[in-house]
Amino acid sequence: MRKVSLLFWLLFWPLPSHLAPHFIIVGGAQKPVGVFIKPLEYHGTGVSPAVDIENILLAALAQSGLFYQPGRQQPQTNWSLAHWRLAGVRYLISGRIEENDRAINLYLTLTDTLGTTPTNVWVELNADVWQQATRVFARQLFYSLFYATFTDDINSQYLHNTQAEETRYWISLVQTLKSHWDNRQNRGQCQVKITQLPGGQIQAYDIEADCEEALFEEIQALFERLSTLPYGGLNAPFAQYFTVTFVARG
Repeated sequence: MRKVSLLFWLLFWPLPSHLAPHFIIVGGAQKPVGVFIKPLEYHGTGVSPAVDIENILLAALAQSGLFYQPGRQQPQTNWSLAHWRLAGVRYLISGRIEENDRAINLYLTLTDTLGTTPTNVWVELNADVWQQATRVFARQLFYSLFYATFTDDINSQYLHNTQAEETRYWISLVQTLKSHWDNRQNRGQCQVKITQLPGGQIQAYDIEADCEEALFEEIQALFERLSTLPYGGLNAPFAQYFTVTFVARG
C-alpha cells in the first residue's frame, strides 16, 4: 500500500475541531473552470446596462483565478451541453433584464453543462445604485458557484445562504492547493486526507493507495512544494481536518 505521511509532534492542541466540506480541486494552477455569459436581453426604455452587468458578473468570477470565460467563442444556436463542455465551458449563464422606473430586474438561468438541472435566479437591483447592487449579487453568485464546483456542500450551492467569513476561508484553501498543483495528467482523480496545525502548518497528509501513479506523483510534489495553508488568526474559521479530491479532466 502506497501511503505518504508528513508528521509533526504536537503536545497540546486546545482548538476545537471545525467541520469542513469535502473539497474538490478541479484542474491545476493553469486550469480555471470555464464560465460563459451569453449577451443579456434588455427590455426597457432607457440605455441598456446589459454589457456593464455582464462585465461585473464576469469580473467577480474571474478575479479569484478559479473561473474564466474562454475567449474567441463563437457558439451556435443549436449547441448542446456536450458542445459547450467540449469548448471548455462548465457553467452557461443566460438571461434578461427588465427595467422600470424603480428597479432593474435581472433574471438569470445557470446551466451546469455536466447535466444537472438548470437554476433560475431573479434579483431586483435598485435603479439608483444598480452597479453597487450588481457587485453584491455578483459576489454571492461567485460564492455559490464555488460551492457547486469545489465542494460537496449542496446546501450552499446556487445562491443559497452562505457565511461570508467561512466561505472566504474555504476559497483561500482551494486557491492555495490549486495554485500549487502542476497538473499534467489528463484524466483521473485522487483523494487526500489532510490534518493541519493552527497557523496553517500541515501536520499530515495521506494520499489514497489506489491513486493512479502519475497523478499520485503530481499530488505528492504539490505537498512537497506547499509550506503552509491559509490561516486568518485565532478567532478566524479554521479546519483541523479536511479531505480533498483532486480531479484531472484534461
